[in-house]
Order: sequence, then structure tokens, then C-alpha cells
Amino acid sequence: MTFEPGQEFFCEKLISLRKQGTLSEIKTAARQLGNYLKANSINKTGPTITAIFSAERNGGKTVLDTEILIPVDRLFAPECGYIFKSKFRLINAARLTFTTKPERLHESLAEFIRCVRDNQLCNTAMVCRVMGEEPYNSGIEDMTFDLYIGDNPTG
Repeated sequence: MTFEPGQEFFCEKLISLRKQGTLSEIKTAARQLGNYLKANSINKTGPTITAIFSAERNGGKTVLDTEILIPVDRLFAPECGYIFKSKFRLINAARLTFTTKPERLHESLAEFIRCVRDNQLCNTAMVCRVMGEEPYNSGIEDMTFDLYIGDNPTG
């Protein structure tokens, strides 16, 4: 694990879906988004970004306000509730890089929050998970991903 404050993250040409739901519902939405890209011959050009804006307990379940963003190879007019964003940028962000098993992502997030508190960084706009490998694919033993917390001036 490595911790690096003062980082920036930038991507262009992204398909986006903002959704509120349980973790299971978010995973299903991410799979459907991937299927939409394949069905429309749109190629992924970078890591999947999952931005978490809030998490609330509702009826014994955690409901996440999440945006899934995927960089793509071309401009297009998305359908099915998806939107196209020309860019996504995080500035003045703290980054924590992990290599872990997909089922231990929640532990990694807890460790990230501890690092943010220990380094007296403010909890600003959002937490983003950036990964090159999809955790939903079977057979992934260990995966490397980055967690960011920072400001998103591009909204």
C-alpha cells in the first residue's frame, strides 16, 4: 500500500451512470453498462471509476449514491439513462494504492479512511475507486486499484 497526497486524476470521453442503490444493485448496473458498451461496439480506453458521494443506512441496508464512469474511445449519444461526459478531473486528491483480493475492498476503504484521518486531510467532495481490472470477472486473485479523495471541479 502506498499513500500519496496532492495528486490529480484526469480522464476524457466518459460514459456515466449515477445511481442510488445497494452494493448488489450497483454491481448489476456496472455489468449492464459494460454490456451496453459491447452491444454498441464502444471500446473502453481506461480504468473504471466508481465515485461514491454518500452512503446511508435504509431499512437495514446500505444505500450508496454512486457514479460509474468509464473512459471510451469515441463521442456518441448514449441511451438508457447513461450520459456522456467530456472530462472527469480530481484535483488536490489523496491517493492510496492497494493490491488486494476483490472481496476485501471494504477493508481497503476502511484503511483509506484511517489514512485520510491520520494525515488530517479533509473529507471533500467524494471518494473514487479507480481500477484497471473488473472485480466482477471471475478468476481474479489479486487486483491493484487506487482510492482517491478530492475535489471534482468538473462536477
